[in-house]
Amino acid sequence: MSNIRELAYWALDALHGSPVKKKVKLIKEKKKKGYDNQDEVSEILTYVKANVPWYENVTAEKLSDFPVVNKELMKKDYEAFRSREYQNESVLLTCYTSGSSGTPFKAYQNKEKDHCHKAALILKNREIGWRVGDRWAHLRNWGFGHTASKRECFKKNLVPLSILDLNDEKLENIVQTIVKDKKLSIILAYSSGLERLADYIVRKGYENYDFGIKLIIADSDNLKSQTWDLLEKLFKCPVLNRYASIENAIIAITKPNDRIFYVDTTQFFVEILKMDSDVSVEEGEMGRVVITDFNNRALPFIRYSNGDLAVAKKIVNGQCVEIASLQGREISALHKTDGTLLSETNIMGRFKEFVEIHRYQIVQTAPKDYTIRLEGVATDIDERCVAVMKDIFGTDARVTIEHTAHIECGKNGKFKVTISEI
Repeated sequence: MSNIRELAYWALDALHGSPVKKKVKLIKEKKKKGYDNQDEVSEILTYVKANVPWYENVTAEKLSDFPVVNKELMKKDYEAFRSREYQNESVLLTCYTSGSSGTPFKAYQNKEKDHCHKAALILKNREIGWRVGDRWAHLRNWGFGHTASKRECFKKNLVPLSILDLNDEKLENIVQTIVKDKKLSIILAYSSGLERLADYIVRKGYENYDFGIKLIIADSDNLKSQTWDLLEKLFKCPVLNRYASIENAIIAITKPNDRIFYVDTTQFFVEILKMDSDVSVEEGEMGRVVITDFNNRALPFIRYSNGDLAVAKKIVNGQCVEIASLQGREISALHKTDGTLLSETNIMGRFKEFVEIHRYQIVQTAPKDYTIRLEGVATDIDERCVAVMKDIFGTDARVTIEHTAHIECGKNGKFKVTISEI
């Protein structure tokens, strides 16, 4: 059946002039060039200087000399960032970000950007064993501004499973759906949703279930190493972590048996810049993710700081081609009492020993004040938690512990381990 769906997809594409198939061929050719994407960089820079008002007076020739922009700046002068060639909104695609960075955002995309995204997705999925037409489940916040009609589900062979207000009843329904649907082979989900699902399976003693899943992809947020290990053990299949955004699409993805994020250099030029300057970090250093998108002409993203933090693994001529780890949102980053910025991974690494904690969340409310919320755990670990918190943030840290039956996800369905309120 999946083969029939794949044939139908390409037949429909052919009826429209094969735009996706042509992009697939083009991307394959680009991949042969390795990390060399300077032609694409030059092309998009030339385009914006000629067609986008905001860049009319930019005299820079090199990408590294272009200004770094963000959502706040683009929203403030939105029309100036739009291309003159794509003013007819009726022929553009429109996507909306949820505002997890604190700034909800609308982004227009030209059809060519959409075709490039679909082609890149198809090729990337092929590499990891996901063919067009495979039946897949999407665990996300269905119902919160996101819907999937029966027609759309049939067309995509999609099983929508909501993680909004996730409780044991909903988790049981998800488990039973996965077990009973024998054609279901792939799960795509927020990392926080997969964490809750894995914990529930263990808690209910379902470890020996035959789930029949061949691939799991954690999307949008960082997958904890212990959750990654547990998912591989429970589902007996490869588990990957995908880095993507609504406005730019899939930026990087890991590979089976490898937890490094490999950037799609055919579609993007990714930089990891220092926290206090627009200069590239060194390999192994954490910084701000800055993206140049080669394909969106309607609303070009040139050196766009998307609010994410990451650790660079491999940098080639200023371009980050491998990301060691995602470190959450810049807006949620926490600091030690002396002002030193801490990575989310370092914080999570210190809490690995607390296997009895179902879930935790750390909130910094002032330069030296921290609250740690603990879900479903007895108070006899409070003293240990305070000691670890002081070891992480500083001996002069003031730590408050809150016990709760459930820590809520954000409205977008994603869970934040760290929250900064300063």
